[in-house]
Amino acid sequence: MGSLKASQTIEGSKVCYQSFTSIKTQIIKDIQVNYKYDVTFENEFLKKADVNITLNDKPHTETHTQWKDAQYS
Repeated sequence: MGSLKASQTIEGSKVCYQSFTSIKTQIIKDIQVNYKYDVTFENEFLKKADVNITLNDKPHTETHTQWKDAQYS
């Protein structure tokens, strides 16, 4: 039905998480969802997060969050 691959890397005060989930199922028709995220923390503080979701190989959602100039953008 699907797969999940997740990893964590640590370099000094920076911690990075990556995850990729792929789901394939059939309700009335074939559905394939791919969910990918990359998140970086530095000194336990969220520095950036990127999320990309595709539905049947077409972009569905894409978000980018980054700490810049004392706020998230």
